[in-house]
Amino acid sequence: MCSVARIEHLEIRVFVIGYKKEGEAIVVLFRDKTKDKVLYSMAIDCYSFKGTMKSKRNLTDEILRRYHVENLSVLCWTHPHMDHSKDLLKIFHKYCRVSTKVIKPQYFDNKETDIIAINDYKTKRLVESLFRLNALNRDTVESANASPRGYMMTEEFDIEAGNAGTKSVQVLLMSPINSIIGQYFKEGKTLEDLNGISVALILDIDGYCMMFAGDTTNEHINLMNKRKLRECRLVKTPHHTSLTARSMVNYLEKEKLDTACTTIKGVKLPVDGVVDLYKEKTDYFFTTGYKETNKQQTFYGIIEYVYSFEQPDIHMTVNLYGNAHQV
Repeated sequence: MCSVARIEHLEIRVFVIGYKKEGEAIVVLFRDKTKDKVLYSMAIDCYSFKGTMKSKRNLTDEILRRYHVENLSVLCWTHPHMDHSKDLLKIFHKYCRVSTKVIKPQYFDNKETDIIAINDYKTKRLVESLFRLNALNRDTVESANASPRGYMMTEEFDIEAGNAGTKSVQVLLMSPINSIIGQYFKEGKTLEDLNGISVALILDIDGYCMMFAGDTTNEHINLMNKRKLRECRLVKTPHHTSLTARSMVNYLEKEKLDTACTTIKGVKLPVDGVVDLYKEKTDYFFTTGYKETNKQQTFYGIIEYVYSFEQPDIHMTVNLYGNAHQV
């Protein structure tokens, strides 16, 4: 249970972080803005880069430090592609405790029965660290495993406001779908595309839903709970708005949402045609660095959504940093 004296004191900040060539991370903070206090914190994936003078920058770490976060409430590792994983071990060691809920894909345990092979040393170290922490608290690590109903609830809590009752918050895991990856496990097969185990999740705040879709693919998207997808008001598009994840746009309600995506320059993501499909459903499609117009480009782009609460409505404003811009 979290609490604020008045609902107007509650603020949610969502940071969609992308880097100049590749890389994706999300930070979500529930704050009591009058006390400058974080009530609940979530980090999804991580990346870092060398900036000016070859100094290493991890924007997830910088944001958590800026808002005085000491212990993360949730850390989600969607899948072990390096553009979602670089320097995540630092975030884990610095901000995760036995009280932290750590979410990872199912059948990704650094065992012989895994459906993906772990060859990278740092990835192995991170998986081993997760399970060392889990040995101290059996409830720490949650392996994402969306059921036939199209999602799995992994976390829920209430925010109590003295003048507005209680708001209910749920974290729903939408992928990977167990019926898909479970078949690989049963047959002892290896999944070649790591996106096939990617976690996608919905943060549901009294029916106001935010989707952070990782790199989940069409195969999984098509089996998600369609009612929950239609309730989404903010969507970080899956797999950098690619053709292999375009199905998501088919299930979103027109004119009810804002969308954001991160980029991978080397393989030309996002795809223009898929961006156009999203733009048909919303006036606001933001990206961390798709077609920059600034001559003096930075090494990153951040889209910051700030939600404030005034009875009975939620109000949102958007701040853009670095290469981030509206398409």
